[in-house]
Amino acid sequence: MRLTPLMTVTLALCSLAACASSGGGASAPPPAVVTPSAQASPSAPPPVPAPSTPATAEGAISFVRAYYAELNQALYLNDTTSLGSYLSATCSCRRFFSELDDHRKKGLHWTEHVQSIDSIHIRAFSPGHAEALAITHWPETDLVDMRGRVFDHDPGHTATERIVMDRRSGLWSISAIYGSYKAAV
Repeated sequence: MRLTPLMTVTLALCSLAACASSGGGASAPPPAVVTPSAQASPSAPPPVPAPSTPATAEGAISFVRAYYAELNQALYLNDTTSLGSYLSATCSCRRFFSELDDHRKKGLHWTEHVQSIDSIHIRAFSPGHAEALAITHWPETDLVDMRGRVFDHDPGHTATERIVMDRRSGLWSISAIYGSYKAAV
């Protein structure tokens, strides 16, 4: 399977680098504010702030749903500002944010990327820790410039991701995401 740039970014943000969890308490994430970039169209998905969800299995599922909505936003706008509030402060996958920053500097962005959730199930839970299994998919999409010229194509994928979350300062934070991905045929 050939890894497309979108898959590389998605894998980087979602799974390849297991985010390290810090032993110290993280401060509460700031409210998410996303300013549309120059290349974004009016159909960009709305920003979703990292929610304050309860320390329950249902709260963890709500947090994961909000994370995927913000991931879609970050990939479409090349803006990881709000997405970072979902991750632990020491998450090693933050280093892959530079790829989206590079796209922005070059005037490139992914066309409407929507990673849709097929299912989310809690696999392990305690009030301070949760592990969710998310099955998702996204359709084909293109990396384009402001004129709509295509620079790369992603055929779409299905994903199975194990999302590890810890609760710090009363909020969920993603510590690691492990996944497997399959290109659409």
